[in-house]
Amino acid sequence: MPRSRPASKAMPNQCASWFSNWRIDWRSPRGNFWLDYRRHAYRRHAKEKSWGEDEDPAKEKAMSTIVTDNRGKLIVSSTYWGSEYEKAGKVFVSVNAGAIRVMVPTTMHKAVDDWRAAKYAILSRGPWPEQSLPEAVEILWEDGSDNPYALHLPRESFDHLPSEPPAGRDWLITVWQLKEGKPHKALERTCYWRRVERLPWLKPLKN
Repeated sequence: MPRSRPASKAMPNQCASWFSNWRIDWRSPRGNFWLDYRRHAYRRHAKEKSWGEDEDPAKEKAMSTIVTDNRGKLIVSSTYWGSEYEKAGKVFVSVNAGAIRVMVPTTMHKAVDDWRAAKYAILSRGPWPEQSLPEAVEILWEDGSDNPYALHLPRESFDHLPSEPPAGRDWLITVWQLKEGKPHKALERTCYWRRVERLPWLKPLKN
């Protein structure tokens, strides 16, 4: 069956009003929630050189507000949790050593439980005309249903945008929560990259 986006509906305790800037599009039979995504400065810390990352020198000059310590693909610590960004219910994505690490606020723990049904993730890059963005990202958690969850994020939600991996390689995507005061890897899946004509895309991966 073709995938169609259901009528949008704000989820309780997630947002008090509609916003004009960025959003997460959480697509499920229960409806959608949209969250504000305003432009956010960032900083990489203890960065390991890796393949498949777009460099953006202008971004490196941005004011440092989120600092992430890495051990290869793992997150050792991050100032994301406890920050105003996290308290506002916004995710932040850090890329290092071939891994796309999605850091989520405590308010999204139930959503992560639903993402566990995904067999893999699909990261789609392309323009987002609806938001007048020349480049944005869709992360779709493919569970084989007609209504998989999908996150739609501007490039400001990333420290680096994942680019097409080398032939024969795929990205790894992980989801990180704060557990007992420390970053905890809650989910790990293979992530397939693709370039699309526009977002939202929401289509299955072609064989």
